[in-house]
Amino acid sequence: MTTLRQFLQQGTARAHQQLDSRPELKRLLRPGLGMDAYLESLQALGHAFGQAEEVLAEQPPMPELPPYQPRAAAINRDLQVLDGQIPGAGARTGLLPPTRTTGTGLGIRYVLDGSSQGSGFIYPKLCRHLPELGAPECSHYWQVQQTAGRYWPELCALLNQPHPDNLCEQALEGALWTFTVFERAFR
Repeated sequence: MTTLRQFLQQGTARAHQQLDSRPELKRLLRPGLGMDAYLESLQALGHAFGQAEEVLAEQPPMPELPPYQPRAAAINRDLQVLDGQIPGAGARTGLLPPTRTTGTGLGIRYVLDGSSQGSGFIYPKLCRHLPELGAPECSHYWQVQQTAGRYWPELCALLNQPHPDNLCEQALEGALWTFTVFERAFR
């Protein structure tokens, strides 16, 4: 029997690969990254997290999940400190939100919390290219990602339990919607 986690991994593999190959994300790992390019990528992440977090807040509560660690507010704090433009309400992708279900919320959390997994690799490289990002007042987003990463095993344990087919389909809808939000934020 396929677990919800496996179902989501298989169903989102293409979208995940497309997002990971975005130049705005790949450049975070490359030497020569300037502050302007970093701020542009951070602003796009702020747009995406902001929209996804608004929709996540409207989903039915999931008390069995570890607490969600909001990223949009942390990104906004970093942008303020670094003199970047803070994403505004008019900066949304225009993508209609998915159906409000527990499964949809699980799918959104799968993508948002899954984003924490690469942070332990990306952040040290960023600090080598832009040492000022190592200061705590400039790295709220990366600190939240680190905290969220500690909850990832709990989320995976829940996703590895058997779930009804309709919940799996709803979760896939939420996950694919979230990947699309991120993809559009980088256009």
